[in-house]
Amino acid sequence: MPFRDNIMNKKPRSHDLFRYFAPIYDTVARIASFGNYDKLRRALIESADISDGDLVLDTGIGTGYISELLTNQRVVGIDISPHMIAQAKGKMADDEGNKNRQIDFILADAHSLPFKPDIFDAVVSSFAIHEISDPQQALSEMYRVVKTGRRVAVMDAVLQKKLPQKIMLLIYHAFIELFTARYSYVEDIAKACPGEDVKVVGKIWGVVGIVSGRK
Repeated sequence: MPFRDNIMNKKPRSHDLFRYFAPIYDTVARIASFGNYDKLRRALIESADISDGDLVLDTGIGTGYISELLTNQRVVGIDISPHMIAQAKGKMADDEGNKNRQIDFILADAHSLPFKPDIFDAVVSSFAIHEISDPQQALSEMYRVVKTGRRVAVMDAVLQKKLPQKIMLLIYHAFIELFTARYSYVEDIAKACPGEDVKVVGKIWGVVGIVSGRK
């Protein structure tokens, strides 16, 4: 791959939660999104200003639930979990609509992306920031590898200040993440973005935030 860096990362390490979570992730995500699953996915893609023919990086690709919508783009998906990547590969292979999909899967750590600078036309990340130990470093890496003038968009559940939303997040956290996650306030994610024209969009009564910025 010509866009790969010559210096490879140390072997990524993933906790065993994903071993058991990967096969049920899509089903659980649909339940947890309160009927907004497809709207959330498309809102993230729209926030990244993705066009036909773009080379897109999906950071924390998981089961490929964002990338499977990118039918007219070339996609590179990275994840720290080999189990999530295996699930995504299997799902893409079984889907007749994905037979001609241009997608590469790479086992990698979002803290140190194995790509040269200014490679991708867009970078997206969905519900991965809360699993990253240093979100600011990961965001810096995403902006490093995106082309100047193009956008990075991340979506995640975020910390809340109002009681009703706090309760919703607590339920989500207990049911979905088994208390392994490290959530952030959406304002802090926005401040950590090194780009310009940073936009914040709230979804599901603000429990989910989409933050996008231009390099």
